[in-house]
Amino acid sequence: MNKRALVYLALVSAVLARAFLYIQSLQTPAPAPASARNAPTGESAQALPQLTVLSGKLTSEPIRFTTTVGGKAEFLVFTDQADELHVHGIDQTIPLPAGQTTRVSIPVKDSGAFEMELHHAEAILGVIESYPK
Repeated sequence: MNKRALVYLALVSAVLARAFLYIQSLQTPAPAPASARNAPTGESAQALPQLTVLSGKLTSEPIRFTTTVGGKAEFLVFTDQADELHVHGIDQTIPLPAGQTTRVSIPVKDSGAFEMELHHAEAILGVIESYPK
């Protein structure tokens, strides 16, 4: 092989290697955030949606939990500052200790849409939608 062919082969190999590494980085899950360090383990914890609040601001996507009357809304909440989760219309307040992931289970007795927020931070976390059976 001549030198020009070797140079092209080396360049193509380098480009392919970079492309491979880039694609692998897209497929590799990101390391677990600090909020997951205190999260419960097991199948039930993996199936639950999780909200993360840092410095009083929701950093994860807001949650829209759908259930039927008589069901429960269950999810995980991590906050780096102590606060209270309040569900409007259900009038339930759940304490959230700082630096911990709390498993929240809210029984739903009526149909409707119920907004969830943090009392002190006044951050809107999402909505629980409940439908008749």
